[in-house]
Amino acid sequence: MSFIRYVKPAIQESCFMSINNESNKLPCRYCKQPIEKGDKRCPYCGTLNPSMDVKRSLIWTVSAIAVLYVVAYMVQVLKG
Repeated sequence: MSFIRYVKPAIQESCFMSINNESNKLPCRYCKQPIEKGDKRCPYCGTLNPSMDVKRSLIWTVSAIAVLYVVAYMVQVLKG
């Protein structure tokens, strides 16, 4: 009985750690190898920003266009 009491939490903890490690990994958009979420370069194929997917890049692009539009509008209003 006491052996099970000590082994079971260790097994649960190791399973939890492997689940957490897997949740931080995403496939590279080119070579599809698992990489860490915040990596700047894929260690397998060398791709820049390998974990950035289409949705995230689209959001950044639309946001940048919106900011530039607002700045241009404010400059136009202040000029005259």
